[in-house]
Amino acid sequence: MKEKPTIYLLIPVYNAEEYIARCLESIKNQTYKNFVCVIVNDGSTDKSAEICKKYAEDARFILLSQENHGCWFARNTGLDYVLENAGENDFLTFADSDDTLDSHFFERFVSVLSDSENSKDTIYLSGYNEVFPQKTIVHNIEQQDAIISGNFREDFEKIDQFMQTIWANFYSISLIREKNLKFDSTMRRSGDIFFNFSYAYYVKNYVFINECFYNYYIVETSISHGASSLTNESIDVQYKALSQRIKFLTECAIPSKDFIINKHLSNLTTRLIFTPYYKRLYELKKYANPKFTRTTGQKRVIFCLRHNLLWVYRIYMKGKSLFRKS
Repeated sequence: MKEKPTIYLLIPVYNAEEYIARCLESIKNQTYKNFVCVIVNDGSTDKSAEICKKYAEDARFILLSQENHGCWFARNTGLDYVLENAGENDFLTFADSDDTLDSHFFERFVSVLSDSENSKDTIYLSGYNEVFPQKTIVHNIEQQDAIISGNFREDFEKIDQFMQTIWANFYSISLIREKNLKFDSTMRRSGDIFFNFSYAYYVKNYVFINECFYNYYIVETSISHGASSLTNESIDVQYKALSQRIKFLTECAIPSKDFIINKHLSNLTTRLIFTPYYKRLYELKKYANPKFTRTTGQKRVIFCLRHNLLWVYRIYMKGKSLFRKS
């Protein structure tokens, strides 16, 4: 790419006074200086707006304010600004208000971009750190290459995990503009997945930066990690997200489709098995096929789901838990 792009970063903010300065400071300290940080204050009632105004004294920080409508509506507000102001070769990424970026994140992305062709048809992803109060879990691809690239659909199983979120990824603003892509502002959860798969239909290649430049903090009171009890409604959203993934995998003839579906069925079953709603998992049994599993654990879960034996799996998991405690 002849001219270095402007990196647009979009952050929705709602009552994040405890964390937002840490987040914005990590953006201000980027070694790559050609960026625009679009902050959308989603009706905060604490000091978040006041903190953001101080950063907006720097022309690279744009503060937009609206009444509280939720993070996906806020992201669309920010996206409208980006689409009106960005150039054809610019890129978009996202952050949550309680997370941070390594200071070299943008610079590393641009260094990879300069070696790539047809960047409009390419999605750029990277590893990330999941930061808990007592530990940090590294999420990357377990191989030595610092940069991994290839055909997006052929290698989709390898990068599927990183299509769960929009942060730590970079998107062609030109493609978003051309395809008129937006967030579903009616969603309470999983908006990342719906945006990613609407974008993925137009992607031919991927580049994965196998390093962790994004720090995803687990904070229960944040805009994206808010604690709420499990409900039938929240399960409906998870099922809708799974249906969107299956639709994409099927329509795009992803070679490893069945393995990917079973992985997500296994993960979902493990999360719900001890909840009052676990029998709802049988609604998904039509997708379960033990032939397409990568591990013994997955095969066990999928077999029980397929043959109406989740009660057996509950007993197995309960016994396993008791054994670990003893």
